[in-house]
Amino acid sequence: GWYERWLPEGATEDHPDSWVVSTHQVEAWLSHSETLRRRVIAINIAYCVLGKGVGIEPCCENSPCIMNNSDGVGESASRSLLLCPCCLRKLQLMGILTDVPACLDKLSTLLNGDALREVSVRDREILRCWGQ
Repeated sequence: GWYERWLPEGATEDHPDSWVVSTHQVEAWLSHSETLRRRVIAINIAYCVLGKGVGIEPCCENSPCIMNNSDGVGESASRSLLLCPCCLRKLQLMGILTDVPACLDKLSTLLNGDALREVSVRDREILRCWGQ
C-alpha cells in the first residue's frame, strides 16, 4: 500500500521493523515525579535510537548500561543512563563516537544539572569512579 515507502529497508506489512516509544505507562506509573518521568523517557528514547538507529545490539547484559533491556516502567526507572565500556567501544569502532572522555564529560555535566541531578545519583557516582 501507500505506506510501504515509509517502511525501513527489509520491513514488510506483516513484519515491520520500526519501533514506537510510548510514554503512556511512564506517565501513569511515575506521576509522582516529573524528573523521574523525564529520565525514563530519555532512557527509552536513547535505547531505541542506539539500538535501531545506530545499530548497537539492544540486549547488553552489563550493568550499568542503557542498552540493558528492561521489562517494565519500574525496571526502566532503575536503569542507567550510561553506556558500559563495551558499548562505548562499539560506538567508537563504528566511528560515531570519536572522543569518549569528552562524551563522558558532557554526560557528567548533564547528570549534574538541575534537570536530572536528583534522579541520577548512582550514574554520577559511576562516572566519578571512571574519573569523570
